[in-house]
Amino acid sequence: MIRFHMNEKVLRAMDVELSEIELNNLMLIADKNGNGMIEYKEFIPIGAEVLHGLVMKQETERALGQEEVIKNWIFSYILGNVC
Repeated sequence: MIRFHMNEKVLRAMDVELSEIELNNLMLIADKNGNGMIEYKEFIPIGAEVLHGLVMKQETERALGQEEVIKNWIFSYILGNVC
């Protein structure tokens, strides 16, 4: 089981930036039985969603990084041919 304050530490360690209000809302949504703890069966759907979001964020950052490399290469190539 995960207590509310533990979940905050886990999300911060995973570089998931949530405001206090967002974190509380997430915990209220996840805590289906209202016992103040996220049980394994309650965590799985949200955990999967968080992981999916992290993967998408990483892929986007990687794609943007590659796009920047390509733009720089094109810019260098154009300047090299013009000068």
